Amino acid sequence: MDLLQSSRLASQPLFKNNKAEANHRVIILGSRRKHNLAQLLRQWLTSWQMAQLEAKPVQYFAAEQAKIWVLQPHHGELPQTEGHNQRLVISDYARFRDSIGAWWRSQKLAGEVVEFDLRELTDEETLGALVGLGLAQYNFLSCLKGEAKGPKWAFSAAGREIKKEIFTQAEAMVSGMNLARHLSNLPAEIANPADLADMCADFFKGRPGMKTEIWDVARLKKEKMGLLLGVGQGSQYGARFIHLKYRGAPVAKKSARAGKASRKSESAKPIAFVGKGVTFDTGGLDTKNSSGMRMMKKDVTGSAIMAGLAHYVSAAKLKVNCDFYLPLAENCVSDRATRPGDIHTSRAGYLVEIDNTDAEGRLVMADAFDVAVTQTGADEPAALVDVSTLTGAMRVAVGLDVAGFFSNNDKLARDFEVVAQEMGEMAWRMPLVDKYWRQLSSSFADFKNSTDSGFGGAITAALFLQKFVRKTPWVHFDVMAWGNSGDGAVGEGSNAQCFQILAGYINRRS
Repeated sequence: MDLLQSSRLASQPLFKNNKAEANHRVIILGSRRKHNLAQLLRQWLTSWQMAQLEAKPVQYFAAEQAKIWVLQPHHGELPQTEGHNQRLVISDYARFRDSIGAWWRSQKLAGEVVEFDLRELTDEETLGALVGLGLAQYNFLSCLKGEAKGPKWAFSAAGREIKKEIFTQAEAMVSGMNLARHLSNLPAEIANPADLADMCADFFKGRPGMKTEIWDVARLKKEKMGLLLGVGQGSQYGARFIHLKYRGAPVAKKSARAGKASRKSESAKPIAFVGKGVTFDTGGLDTKNSSGMRMMKKDVTGSAIMAGLAHYVSAAKLKVNCDFYLPLAENCVSDRATRPGDIHTSRAGYLVEIDNTDAEGRLVMADAFDVAVTQTGADEPAALVDVSTLTGAMRVAVGLDVAGFFSNNDKLARDFEVVAQEMGEMAWRMPLVDKYWRQLSSSFADFKNSTDSGFGGAITAALFLQKFVRKTPWVHFDVMAWGNSGDGAVGEGSNAQCFQILAGYINRRS
């Protein structure tokens, strides 16, 4: 089955103005407020309808020419906390994304021509509203059945020009994030390592600035990626490794006089992004219970996000350099599966004792890290950023909606805190407690992959990963990336948590 079906997730023009007469008009009120509500609606509403105008988040009127909706995302907003260094404050982008997206998901307007009046919105609010609409438009079942159709939308601003780059940015953000959500939502029988590798090879073929390299089992053995191979050895598909190399910015040559790279050259250094890609996680021989295994197709989310980000930077034609690494494996129960007590050799040369086969995500990531941080010359990364659905311990610590993250570099961590707030995805920095490393000590190998202690599991997992970072500045996101009910613009299923944080960070470098 074609992984993308006929959904056109990454190609349909969401924000192209529909020429037909709109039978629904949606007026969105934002911070630019140059008109009062009565001024905006006088041409459509009767006097008795005008008398019913209220200041509330959503109002609806059945006018003669069209059905009128008035949306006021700022109305009734909760007071913002001044604590936490502003890291949990809701940005205007996020407010409009979530409120407009949630409204669209609640309506049954498929097939209707809907015109959105954006005259009262700032650029940030406009981008949020567009992204919210695009995210809310995605429906997995419609995509799987090949029934997904583009919306009939039109956009106006009462003569004020809406910047073309806002539509371009929204289109790229939505298509990349919806691609990531779709790949995470697919069942593992469809999205297995081999088929995902084939999809990436086909999907990114011929993209300007993009090169795709795929390593099969034979190449992984040659590269001595024993941890990734060990996780995937119980599956009929075998492991795969995908490298998507995007070069959108020129790399300046070193100064002949100083013998040092220029500032422009430093900023052009690529960022390495790694995403955990366990296409299904049974827990291996340390098998999960049925409830713990139910949603484990979502364990591919990290790699799905990286595929979506690669599409995003390419579609937006960003002037940045990025490497996206997708280590893919299926963690199965079989007579070939890794056993507790087995010892595997990592690409970095460490001997790792398998304490628990359900601590597999850090293994596939570790070998991918080593590929990323050992690149040389113009390909040497300025930083390493990863996203993993890694530990239940992090969910206990910060809940489902907050991405806990670790970093070995304070400046990089602060940059991501700012971007997370701007993009409306909550993130909280956690400590790398070196003292806990001794919990991973082993009498039979250099160290083991997990600990029997029931405490600090997210920290020990991060410490394991840090062992493979070498000297590279690094940020590690430990996420849930799934919702059993809709929230804001995103419906049930994968929410591609942290996608917008990473996209925002990339944008800052472009």
